[in-house]
Amino acid sequence: MPAVAKEDLKVGVIHIGNPADGSGYSYTHDQGIVAMQKAVGLEDDQIIRKNNVADDDQTAIETAMRECVEEGCQIIFATSWGYMDACEALAEEYPDVIFSHATGYKSNEGFRSGQGDFKPGRRGGCTDQAAVRGGT
Repeated sequence: MPAVAKEDLKVGVIHIGNPADGSGYSYTHDQGIVAMQKAVGLEDDQIIRKNNVADDDQTAIETAMRECVEEGCQIIFATSWGYMDACEALAEEYPDVIFSHATGYKSNEGFRSGQGDFKPGRRGGCTDQAAVRGGT
């Protein structure tokens, strides 16, 4: 992925639930996104959230991810196991977008998966600007 200026960066997040519920899986993942947003200095309109995307509905998953791409996201965080296959497929279709999957075991160019690798703050650039340039 080529370097992206901070003001041009858009980050997509696909959640199985709604972080606004205030607790649970989606809320916890979203707290990492909030921390990354603050650390990097992104505006609210640079974070595109797709909430309540069932992880057993491949059409809904692909639609949410494609919407993120269409809205200009260069990085998409997928936070549920069932999103893995869509991430893998769409990463091949959109090589200029980084797909980062929270769980699972698959990966390819532009797509990283696995709990050990998924840390929204780290992948999103919380500690440095490397992720904004496409690194980890």
